[in-house]
Amino acid sequence: MRYIDKRTSTKPERIFIEILKENHIPFKHRVRIEDKEIDFIVGHYAIEIDGHRQSSERNHWLFSNGFTPIHYTNASLITNRKAVEQDITNRFYGIPSKTARSSP
Repeated sequence: MRYIDKRTSTKPERIFIEILKENHIPFKHRVRIEDKEIDFIVGHYAIEIDGHRQSSERNHWLFSNGFTPIHYTNASLITNRKAVEQDITNRFYGIPSKTARSSP
């Protein structure tokens, strides 16, 4: 894994990396699949940290390549870290959530 710092990642990405490390969740950062770059791969989840709306075509492409797309907004990682942490740990460890949401 390459060194992650302020020059190579955004603040929300660094927060997400902290969450993953603190919860002992293995991950890959900035993975290239075909001609696309995915922010994080965690198990069968393709996780995007977004400051924008994602396209349905990209989500379909991720599904067709065996991944379940999850999108967390930059704002949710900065202002609601605990909800993001709960969501990803529940998903990774197979704990059913109380609500059926794609992301906090």
